[in-house]
Amino acid sequence: MAGRGQFATVVAVALGGVAGSLARYGVGVALPSGGPSLATWAVNLLGSFLIGVVAALVPRVLPRLPLLRPFLVTGVLSGFTTFSAHSVEVTSLLTAGRPVAAVLVLTGTLLGALVAVAAGDAVGRRWIGAREGRC
Repeated sequence: MAGRGQFATVVAVALGGVAGSLARYGVGVALPSGGPSLATWAVNLLGSFLIGVVAALVPRVLPRLPLLRPFLVTGVLSGFTTFSAHSVEVTSLLTAGRPVAAVLVLTGTLLGALVAVAAGDAVGRRWIGAREGRC
C-alpha cells in the first residue's frame, strides 16, 4: 500500500507544481523587469512566507488531509518561488560588472526568504493558538 500513497503524493506535488508555476509566470507577466526582477523578489518572499504559514497550519488544522501539505508546499509554493531565476539574475549582474548589486540581490533575497518563512510560521502558530484559545 505504500506504493499507492507515494503515487498519490507524487500526483499531488505535480499538480501543485503546475499551478504554482503558472501563478509564477502570471506574476512575471504582470511585473515585467529590466534588471533585478521585482517579480522574482516578490514571489520568493511571498512564497517563503506562505510556506511558513502552511507548514505550521496544515498538520494541526487539517491533519486528515495528508496530501494537502505536499500539494501546497512542495507543489504549489515550490513551483511559485523561483530561486533558479534568482540565480540567473545574480549571475547576470556579476557578468555585467555589478558585483555590489549582485551581492545585495543575493543576500536580500536569501535573508528576506528566511525572515519570511519565520514570520509565516509565527503567523500560523499564532492563528493556531488563537483558534485553540491561547495567545
